[in-house]
Amino acid sequence: MAETFKVLSDPTRLKIVIALAQHELCTYDIAQVIGSSESVV
Repeated sequence: MAETFKVLSDPTRLKIVIALAQHELCTYDIAQVIGSSESVV
C-alpha cells in the first residue's frame, strides 16, 4: 500500500490516473492532459 501512495504522490502520475479513471485515453490524449510529449508518456 505504501508503494501505491508513493506513486500517487507524483503530480504528473496523479493527473494520469485521474484522467484514465474518467476516460479511455490514448498516449496522445494523456500527453495533452499532462502537457508533455507522447514520448514522455
